[in-house]
Amino acid sequence: MVISENIPMTLEVRLNGETLVKGDERSVRVIFNNLTGRNFLNTPPWRTGNYGDYLAMMQKEWGVSFSGAKIELAEVGKGCVESHQFQ
Repeated sequence: MVISENIPMTLEVRLNGETLVKGDERSVRVIFNNLTGRNFLNTPPWRTGNYGDYLAMMQKEWGVSFSGAKIELAEVGKGCVESHQFQ
């Protein structure tokens, strides 16, 4: 999945080494922080979904399983910046 054709693709999220999504730094960091659960730590009262709901939705959307998998935030074509291991 590509976020936008008009924005420089600087970061990507990889699942077990395979690119899931790439795009601009801001958008891809939000997706990575959602996948790690970081953006769900201080949930505002108006939010109806939870971390489990988000993971289930993304697994279905991408046709993947996060169980036991490792995701990486990486510069496109370069090394890992940050990683997260799912249980």
